[in-house]
Amino acid sequence: MSATGIKVVDYVQSAPSATWTIVHNLGRHPVSDVAVVDSGNHKILPLSVTHTNDNTVVVEFSTPFAGTARLV
Repeated sequence: MSATGIKVVDYVQSAPSATWTIVHNLGRHPVSDVAVVDSGNHKILPLSVTHTNDNTVVVEFSTPFAGTARLV
């Protein structure tokens, strides 16, 4: 949880993949866009972000890579 009381989820994708399925359990869609950085801390823009339900999002990229996604 952040200092403002809003729940924040940091998801780590340790194995390179072009599709990340993130179970965040926020009980809602994230407030902002899914922020993604690669293992070198470079911001990556996904090809698509699909909310399959209020607790899961699928993020797709053009090439597989490992990194971190932040959901707020």
